[in-house]
Amino acid sequence: MSLMKDQENNKPEKKAGKVIYRILLVVLIIIILAAAGLLVPRLFGVREYAVVSGSMEPSIHVGSLVFVTETDPSTLEDGEVIAYSSNGSSGVPVVHRVILNDRSEREVHTKGDANPTEDIFPVGYDQVIGKVVLAIPVIGRIFMR
Repeated sequence: MSLMKDQENNKPEKKAGKVIYRILLVVLIIIILAAAGLLVPRLFGVREYAVVSGSMEPSIHVGSLVFVTETDPSTLEDGEVIAYSSNGSSGVPVVHRVILNDRSEREVHTKGDANPTEDIFPVGYDQVIGKVVLAIPVIGRIFMR
């Protein structure tokens, strides 16, 4: 009889252990999928950036995660959204819309959708990081500091 009591007493502990195991497994799977979601695109030349300003509202919201693919600047068309370095290769990435691609001057004129006027300085081809191919709202907040 005491053996049966021991087995009955262990059942709640086994259930709790299984629940904890399942929770940890789900958390691990989520972490693996998130890491793969960020690492796999890099294998194909895609970089991601968190949007920290509202200059592209309402098209791209603050806190969005944008995926940018390397693009030959001479192929950019009016209306496409690009990421560029604000100050050469060491500058902060900016995401704005192309309003004019001046191929003869090798520069792109840009404007944030929420801004009333064109950006003051044109973007040189050497500053273009690439074209925004996907924007996912909210997810970028995870990467914002």
